[in-house]
Amino acid sequence: MPWLEYVSEEVKKKKDISNNELLKKISAEINKQEQNRDLLTVNSKAFIEDAVSSALPALYSIVMKF
Repeated sequence: MPWLEYVSEEVKKKKDISNNELLKKISAEINKQEQNRDLLTVNSKAFIEDAVSSALPALYSIVMKF
């Protein structure tokens, strides 16, 4: 039954290859999501910094009136 062993090995190789391809796709998707999250964090920080820096002069003038 060497043919059965051969077929079994070939099936196992193909299964390993398909699992590796699936893992590569999953890994790529995870990396993409992490990059999107990092970009969102950077954009959020920049937005907050801009909002605070533009509000500070108004707050200062209000405080100085009292």
